Formats: sequence, C-alpha cells, structure tokens
Amino acid sequence: MRPAQEARAEDRVRAPVEEGLEQGREVARVILEVAVLDQDDVPGREGEGRPNRGALAPVGRQDLEHDVLLGVGLAVGLDRPDRVVLRAVVGDDHLLGEGDLDLGDSPQDLGDRGLLIEHGDQHREGSSGHAGDPIRLPPPPRLPANGALGLFSPAPRRALNRSGAGSPQGAAPIPRGRDELPRVGRDPGGYHRWPNPPKRLERNDLTADPRRALLAIQKRLWRNLRQEIEATIEGDPPNIAIYREEFERDLRSYESVSNKSELVRAALAAGVVYLGDYHTLPQAQKTLVKLLLALTRTSRPVILGFEMVRIEHQEHLDRYLADPSSANEERFLHAIDYWTTWAFDWAPYREVLQLCHRRGVRVVGINSDPRDHPHDHLLERDFRSAAVLLEEIRAQPEALLVVFDGDLHVARDHLPLLIDNEVQKAGLPARRRVIVHQNAEEIWWQLARDRLEDTNVVRLAPDAFCVFNASPIEKLHSYLNWVSERETLEPPLATSTWAMVEDEDEDEEDEAEDLAQQRVAEYQEQVHQIACTVATFLEIERDDLDDFHLFTVNDLDFLDWMAEDGAFTERELEDVKRQILSNESYFIPKGDVIYLSDFSVVNAAEEATHFLHHRCSGYRWDKPRDLATDFYFRIVTEALGFFGSKVLVPTRECWREKDCEVFLENYRVRQQERKRRRAAGEEGDGGDTSVLEAMSEERVKVLTNQKLTRRASTLVLEHRDLERRYLEQGGPWPGAGRCLTQPTEVHLLLTHMLGHMLGDKLYFALLLNKVSKSFIRQLFHDPLEQPGLALGRYLELVKSTQGVGHGPSRGERL
Repeated sequence: MRPAQEARAEDRVRAPVEEGLEQGREVARVILEVAVLDQDDVPGREGEGRPNRGALAPVGRQDLEHDVLLGVGLAVGLDRPDRVVLRAVVGDDHLLGEGDLDLGDSPQDLGDRGLLIEHGDQHREGSSGHAGDPIRLPPPPRLPANGALGLFSPAPRRALNRSGAGSPQGAAPIPRGRDELPRVGRDPGGYHRWPNPPKRLERNDLTADPRRALLAIQKRLWRNLRQEIEATIEGDPPNIAIYREEFERDLRSYESVSNKSELVRAALAAGVVYLGDYHTLPQAQKTLVKLLLALTRTSRPVILGFEMVRIEHQEHLDRYLADPSSANEERFLHAIDYWTTWAFDWAPYREVLQLCHRRGVRVVGINSDPRDHPHDHLLERDFRSAAVLLEEIRAQPEALLVVFDGDLHVARDHLPLLIDNEVQKAGLPARRRVIVHQNAEEIWWQLARDRLEDTNVVRLAPDAFCVFNASPIEKLHSYLNWVSERETLEPPLATSTWAMVEDEDEDEEDEAEDLAQQRVAEYQEQVHQIACTVATFLEIERDDLDDFHLFTVNDLDFLDWMAEDGAFTERELEDVKRQILSNESYFIPKGDVIYLSDFSVVNAAEEATHFLHHRCSGYRWDKPRDLATDFYFRIVTEALGFFGSKVLVPTRECWREKDCEVFLENYRVRQQERKRRRAAGEEGDGGDTSVLEAMSEERVKVLTNQKLTRRASTLVLEHRDLERRYLEQGGPWPGAGRCLTQPTEVHLLLTHMLGHMLGDKLYFALLLNKVSKSFIRQLFHDPLEQPGLALGRYLELVKSTQGVGHGPSRGERL
C-alpha cells in the first residue's frame, strides 16, 4: 500500500475479510475495496486450481498431478500412485495442452488408473419442442468420476427398508461473480459453458468433521451451478440488478424457526398473501396447493392471482375452470398459447387449477408482456398485475387474496408495495399482508450450519415467512433439468409436514427426522423400481435389487455415514468428497452405494443399471487389471450403463463420432482464422466462439477450448477407424495402439465416450433385432475383468452393431 495523489486503478487492492458487504473506504487518499471472499475463495499456493470467484487467484499453470483425483491399481509396473484425477472436463488452463503430453508417452511415464466407479454424467440434452431452434451437438462429454473408490473392499449392507428459476422476469436471483462466464443465450434447448473448476480441497477441509466438510463441498458446488445457470441467460432485463438486490435484501437472515400452523394463522388473518414461485421446481407449486388446502377450510372466499395466465386470457381461464376436463384442457392450453407464453411443466400448475375448481377459488391471470416498455419491463408488469388485483379487491373486499407470482416479484418493495399504494390511492381500507418466500438459499445454508436443514418454515419478519422443501442444489438442478428437458424423479410427498389430502387432519408434531427418512425411502423406492424395470426388460430375475444404499445431493450426513461405517479409509473418504464436488452421479461397488448429484431419471437409470450389472457379474473392484483389460472393461461397462438409461429414457443422446468430427473441424477452422488475423495484423482472435457452422443450415453450440475433449475426440476417431478396418479385412484385432497409452484423464474420457456410443448403438441394434435380449443379458453376467474377455465382448458388439445408426438427434426431431 502506498499514498497516492489520486485514486488510481493500481491503488485498488482486495483482501479476504469476514462475511459482510462490499464497501469502499477512503484511507489517506488510498482507495481500499473491501471485498467479501469466503476462505475457500483464496488460494493457498501456486499450483492449485483457481477458486470459483476468488480475486486473489494465481494465474500460473496447474500441475496435473496435483489437481486430479486419486487413481491407482493397474498392474503394469507404474510407479506414480500419487497421480490422481479430480473432475469432469474443466477450464482450458486445467487441461492437457499440445505441449503438455506426447501421445507416445509410455505407461511408465503416466499416472496410474483407478478401477471403477460407475458414473452418470450431467448431460444437457437439447430441446425438441421449440420452433426455429437450431440443430445442436449434444453436450461435450464430461470426464467420468472414477478413481480409487473402485478399489474399495466388499462391505455389502442392506439398504433402508423400501418404504423459479423461471422466465427471465420471474427468475431466482443469481448474483454474478467477479469472473463472470460469457453468456451463450437463454435457450431451453441450449448448452452451457461449464462453470469454473472447483478449487482443490485443502488438507484442513479433508480432515474436518465429515458433515461440515460435505456442507462446504456442497456450497461450492451450489456456486458453480449458479454460475452455470447464469451462463444460459442471454441478457438480464433492464434494471434487474436493482430489482434483484431488493429481493435479496429480504432474504439475508431469519428471525426464528417457525412452523406451518403459525404461517397459516398469519395468512388467515391477512388480507393479501404473497407466495413466491420458482417455476421449474415442482415443490414450489406443491406449496401453493398445500396452502390453498389450509386456507379454504373456512367459509371466507379466496381469490388466486396466478402468474401462469396472462391478463388477456382471462376468458379462456374462466371457461377452463368451469370444466377442467381433458378435452377442455387441450383447448385451454391452445387458446392461451401455453408453450409460448409460459412453457414450464404443465402438470404442477394443472394440479393448482383443478384444486381451485374443486374448492371454488376464483383465479385471475396477472401476467403480461409489456413490450412497449423495454426499459422498465419488470416494473410495468408489476403495475399491470397490481391494477388487476386492485379490481378484485374492490369487487370482493371480504375475500382473502392469494398472489402466486415469480419469487422476485413478491419482494417487499415490489408487487406488495405497489398494491399497498394502489389500495391507499383508491381510498380503500389498508389490507394486512403476509409474504411467503420459498427455499431461500442463503438462509438454508445458515440452517444447515446449525443442523437445522430439515426446518420447514422460518419467520423472516413479523409479516414474512420462508418455506423450505428443497435444498439449494436441488432447486438449481430443477432449472438445469428444465433447460435440457430431462425427466426427473418424482419429488417425495414427504417434503414437509403440510397435509396433501384435502380432508386430512394435520399433525403439528410430525418429526423432521421421520420425514427425512421417508424422503430417502421414496427416492430409494424409485431407484429400486428403475433397477427392477431394466432387469424385467432383460428378463433377469433377482431378489436383491433393493440391496443398495442411496444418497442424494440433499444428504448432508452422507460422509458421516461413510465415516461411521468403518469400512472406508480416510483416503477413500477424501476421494468421495472430490467426487461430490465434481457434480457427478456415480456408483461405488464397495458397499453398493449409489450417489445422485441430481434427480434426473437419466442419471438414476444409469446408476441403477451399473448396480444391476455389479450384482449380476459380481466383478471385483479390488483386483488390478492390465491396460487392455481395463480399457475394454470400462467401455463395455459404460455401454451397459448407457443402454439401461436408454431403456428408461429412449431420447437420451450421446456424443457421437460425427460430433467429434465437427468439434475438431471447428477447432481447425478457428486456428486457421487466428493465424490469418495475426498475419494480417488484425485485432481479436477471430472466430473463437462457441457457435460454429457445422452444415449448411446448422448452428451448433459446443464448449470451446477443451483440449482434453479434442484429444479424446481424436482418439475416438482413430479407434473407430481401427474397428472399420478390422471389420473390412477380417483377421485378428490389430490392437488399440496409442489409445491404450494415455494419461488417466484421457483414458477415462475416451472409454466413457466409446462406451456411450456403443451403448447407444446396442439399444438400436436390439430394436432392429440385430442382437437379442439373451445376448445382452449374458453381457450383464460376464466376468469382464478376466483377461481377454472384455476385448472379445467388445469386438462381438462391434460386429453385432455394424451398420446400426444412432437415430435422429433431438434437433432433428419435431
């Protein structure tokens, strides 16, 4: 620090401080910017992964062997057991560059490869229902979550008994970080740049209390997801920063833990109740159903202001509510142009309207799209909503008005303030109000730190509450699943103590621990049913497909359970923490543990299939394998997992051979353009964009600067060429060549890509009767870890699926 005649850019410094607001302080004419940085935002030393948003991050290149997840076990004389693999495909600076790796490196110069953690990656499949959408590549493949977990010794245990972010105007707040990602467009079928890679866990993180460590991991993951979501938004509406800041101000802390009864009593005593909606989270709409069930048990009339319906469509809404039959439902959705004006999942909103029909609740549309107010769009929408609601208050002053609007709109100084002012200007009696928010992330983290994450309701202020029925990560995943149009597991009914049956008596003394167990049991039963569905399809008879432990992203006691189990070493627990941070679903053969990073059916089906395969084959996870055996073991295992997910979700896509070609061609074109611009002395790198012209009428969005994906894509094409020559010429398999001599990250991603391609073709081959169920069933039982068997099976599959295509991509379907 030094004195300055005037404040200059170089006089601005940053330092980590305790939590608080960013503020400027003038000290002897030196400007200090005091920035809020959590401890995990500040790197410890050169060579670590960059923090997610840390201002003090070093910019030196990373050393791969210090920033990857543990992987050991191949019996090929490797002498570097400390080299590890951390995460999925990450940023450009964290991947192998052209000069970082010689494709001819010998195995002795490469890191060990761990045995198997079966995994399901976070594919963002494209949209299929938006007119005019470009045809897109499927998302680039992400590095599988593999490592030393595959070396766990057996410890099987019985499982538990089987017992919005919405439209831009209503989106949840997603504060920007200092290292904001480029935006790639708010497109429900688009793809996103991956978030900045998480920082490598410090030793004090790894030795901390397991629950506390898991909470820290999940909070970092939550930040990454927020950044990923922000990358999908094309542009914020004007004045959104102020609008969002006012919303966040209401949700910084809470006064006390409350309960449903206290909230309902406050609502019944009010004149207006505001409830915030997170449009992609079904639990948010369930809260409205539960609240209406409670509020309509009295004789007081209830009016619902409903954002889903636009003001000009009130006539269509009235007609539908008079007869919400299936035939009228189709007419109603067509009349209001639902998939253009709203586009979120219809089922949760249909449940609300059907309840209103049964309970005699009047519903009024309050949404609008004032395109003639581009600079104050949000505020104008609130004004128009307030005008409609004021007329309802005039017409029925004795009624209880419930307003269900996007969560930003129900902030104290937004729609509630406007209605208060309109009521006052109209000379009407003031109306008591109650504001109910849902799933405020920062407050949830506060509760979780105090081991109160199962709390259902907190009081924010005398006239404000917040209801919790989803974790912050689950909430954000609901948006990402909506963007990629992925089916999700059904939310458990036991998400709160609120009654779901209309005439059910409410029990105020329901135990949070019992509810948590019910939630786990309901998800566990769904995964069990998925495993049974795949087994039934393949005519596999087993009575032990419920014999697994299921943990989800919501389970903060996951690491506690593993530590108390006693079967897992400290090093293995450290690996689990890294896997969680990588935001991947995976299956751990030791103990038959399934971990779901989100609630998509695709991921649940892939992990359930891996579990089924493990049960059928009984393969050993603690037995070292030679390079060729490991390579093809992984490919076939990946293929079976992908095949099982296709049984449940036939529209699932994989990264195809053609995608590899387009990806590499785009890179070649960009490199040529850069060279041309440099030679011409032009500014900019030219063409370094995530959008490329793949074919005459296609625009495909891909992840740029993926050196690892380029390397794996190149090797995929080489391996596929070897397969074609093998099929054309006959004779013995010539060997995979340099595909077998890759560093761990390339080895894992390459087998992942080849396995998913093979699994996709295997599914279509079955539909075309080119392979039989009995053949696939035998694959599930084969001891693939035996030398030569995995390669033999792979070559059989290559022959059997010869000429089988991948089917149309989502962009090619209507």
